[in-house]
Amino acid sequence: MSILHVPDYLILPYGRAVKSDLQRIALSAVSADGLYFSTDVPVIFINKAKRRPICLGDFDMHVREWPNTAKYDDNDQTMLGHMCSVLKSLNPNMTTSEEQFLDLYFATLKALSSYASDEDGSFHVTRDLEIPFDWLHPRPKKNDIWRALLPIPELQLYVQDPLAETKSYQPDNNFRVDYGFWNGEQLIAVEIDGAEPAGYARDIRRDRLLRRAGVDVIHILNLEIAKHGARALIELLPRNFFGFDWSYEGFPPDILPF
Repeated sequence: MSILHVPDYLILPYGRAVKSDLQRIALSAVSADGLYFSTDVPVIFINKAKRRPICLGDFDMHVREWPNTAKYDDNDQTMLGHMCSVLKSLNPNMTTSEEQFLDLYFATLKALSSYASDEDGSFHVTRDLEIPFDWLHPRPKKNDIWRALLPIPELQLYVQDPLAETKSYQPDNNFRVDYGFWNGEQLIAVEIDGAEPAGYARDIRRDRLLRRAGVDVIHILNLEIAKHGARALIELLPRNFFGFDWSYEGFPPDILPF
């Protein structure tokens, strides 16, 4: 059997999907205008050749779970809240610290949105989250939050092990990362870690294989989230995660029916 490697396109299961669900992603049609795939598990499609990040403004293109009760909510704060809830629903087994990470990520974005719009009390919100004053300057524009990277919960990645006894053309090591992000250049895995030394060797191998496959890995400890809150995310994640420093305009997702 021949295997075709198409390096510029990624189809990655996430959320509730399990390792065996890879078989449920199938090539359903071949046409002059492209390939058609069918799937009944959550997947993220990435065109690497476009070199464009997957942002919150792309939410409707990648996540089909927007609640019907929220169809007419066009307030930025409300939309961000719905996004956070939808992403949580896609990962029913998340740990307390993983949930806190997501809450803090969106709380920071809500604060940035409020600050960009110069809403009453916005400065106090940013101060309560311990967002550094110099981090907020120059002042973000209202739509900059939609350039923030979309956190993809429980992203599944298949990678090769160069030390495997038998060589396989297909990557056969399956890893689930707590949150995956695509910044237009590479995948970034964010792992929310406890302090269990028993898994140290396993984590070294996991990180090594992911980095060999071009995936950057950022570790944030449970205790760092518990102690520092949003400040842990601000200090440990790249600034462009939050919509800063991109060269293109941000736009809200097209989730409204008009």
